[in-house]
Amino acid sequence: MIDSAPKNRSRTPFLLGAATTLLGILLWSQLSAPAPAYAQLPDSAAQRNEMVQELRVMSGRLAEITGLLREIRDDARQKGAAKPEPKGPPPPR
Repeated sequence: MIDSAPKNRSRTPFLLGAATTLLGILLWSQLSAPAPAYAQLPDSAAQRNEMVQELRVMSGRLAEITGLLREIRDDARQKGAAKPEPKGPPPPR
């Protein structure tokens, strides 16, 4: 038991020094690091470009739909013009 007391006394300053050094490193790293960004700044140019691209795609799709509807309308007009309408009263049942 007598031998263990001097060993503990020689370890105490070493452990206190190690703890102080680690605490100093921890504080220095926290103080020297830049502050974290809490919010991201939007890239308005990229957002605008993305919106323009989407509008171009949508405009192309609408142009395609409009063309299809015009074809359907023209086909219906041609079929209606080719088929003569019956004149007179409807046939009796």
